[in-house]
Amino acid sequence: MQAQLSLFAPEPKAQISTGSVEVISQYRDWRLAGSAAEATIATEVSQLRMLARSAERIHAPWTLRDLCAHPVEAAGLIEDAAGALSVQTVRARVAAFTRLLRMVGPEGVARARIERLRAAFPTRPSRGWHDAGVWLPGKRSRIRLPGPTPGPGDLEAIVRAGAELSPAHGATAAFSCFSGCEAATIVGLRWRDLAWHDEGTSSFWVAQAAARGRANRWHVVGSGAQVLLRWALDSTLDKDSFVFPGRAAGTHITPRAFAERCRAALKAGGWPLANRAQLIGALAMWLREGGLDDHAARIVLGRRRVASVDRLTRVHAKIGAQLAVDAALVARDNFAVSWYLDAENRD
Repeated sequence: MQAQLSLFAPEPKAQISTGSVEVISQYRDWRLAGSAAEATIATEVSQLRMLARSAERIHAPWTLRDLCAHPVEAAGLIEDAAGALSVQTVRARVAAFTRLLRMVGPEGVARARIERLRAAFPTRPSRGWHDAGVWLPGKRSRIRLPGPTPGPGDLEAIVRAGAELSPAHGATAAFSCFSGCEAATIVGLRWRDLAWHDEGTSSFWVAQAAARGRANRWHVVGSGAQVLLRWALDSTLDKDSFVFPGRAAGTHITPRAFAERCRAALKAGGWPLANRAQLIGALAMWLREGGLDDHAARIVLGRRRVASVDRLTRVHAKIGAQLAVDAALVARDNFAVSWYLDAENRD
């Protein structure tokens, strides 16, 4: 926590030395001249930056250029960091440093340094000309990042897209995005279970039904409340009829059909892979950003414990913290580059 707070110092200092920044800048230009893809260059630059930080922390005052003259030490730095990395990341770091060796030195010197780098890693029997027999450390299991998570601002877009498909899709998206009610409970709701509230500055629905053996209440808020109101006005307004009627008279829509409508609205809104838990988490964050404390948010979501709100917003809190950290790192790197350019102009 302290390390992250230090990123927000008013006068940021360079994460890596100006010498390393210069080498990385030259490397980027060299790779661009070789017609490498932008995404590939970005990955390689990121790996070189991490390697430079390790070198300057352990072998100060070395820069990235100094590390090129010591390939055995570079291999040691890569191995030391490999415990927390996947094999793919370690390979990307080795490949980036190998290309850097080709850039900074003559062909004969670069070839000798690359051989020393590879020799510093553990070896295994070669399986042929395509396998150098080098064994790289790292975790064998691939690191899987969580899928994209919709934010509070995306809920209205999903509801709007659903309403454009049909009133039924809009009402489905309204319940899915702006209520904490589960699909199994939603499909069994009748209009008598819902009450419309118009407080002037805000309008919302209150749904009441038995869930998991006890009576519970949920709110349908935000733009979802208005979309659901239009669906109500288009219906028969019979209090005993289901909110989402089925094909046969006197039946309600099945949970599977409800889920299919929800997926259609999500796809139309640009979030085809979002799930119910992510939508409820985004709603919890939407309530927080709207000024509700966790006790009030718990009531709106129909949760028994306040801790549930904190759990639902945990992913969004992590995303927000990471975005802030990334912005601080970019600001530091930009500061380092501008400082170097200003110093070069002064000279």
